[in-house]
Amino acid sequence: MKKRDHDPLSNGLLYQAILPLRWEGASGGVTEQQLVAAEDHNERMLQALITLQERHLESQEEEQENAPELARIEAKLDMLMELVSQLKPQREQEEGRFSLKLGTRGISWQGCLSPLPQKDQSLWLYLQLDERLPKPLQLFGYVVTVEDVVGGHSITLVFEDLGQRVMDLLGKLIFRQHRREVALKRSRP
Repeated sequence: MKKRDHDPLSNGLLYQAILPLRWEGASGGVTEQQLVAAEDHNERMLQALITLQERHLESQEEEQENAPELARIEAKLDMLMELVSQLKPQREQEEGRFSLKLGTRGISWQGCLSPLPQKDQSLWLYLQLDERLPKPLQLFGYVVTVEDVVGGHSITLVFEDLGQRVMDLLGKLIFRQHRREVALKRSRP
């Protein structure tokens, strides 16, 4: 286990959005096998999302002669991902949408929370970063703050044993999102 950090969102860029999210208490602790399985799963999901984003960017840069064929293939892939995402179990489809800030070391979300996590509680967090992904990220951590805010509560969770490869992919995704936001702000008059 790594040193506990009580302010995981203080350094680096943050991904801010309103996304589907759910959590479960991990009162019995977590095994090394669970962490390894979650790391493997998260790496696959993040790599798939980054690949989808790269294909979209590449297709915009292709020459005109290849554009119709690439658009057709991309449309088929999008439809396939949409169909696969509908096959999710009902429990995962019942995730609430929360305003959140995501960093490579932790996450903070707020809203009307039920059940309300407790400070120092260990949680499994299930975060659906993109509707095209068939399953949400599975993140393990512990709650460092529970605060009352207008409209509910704000929770901050520090990730524990996320894995370097997952942290790198998450950092890459957060950086790309930040870059898109900056480009949008610059394009507005």
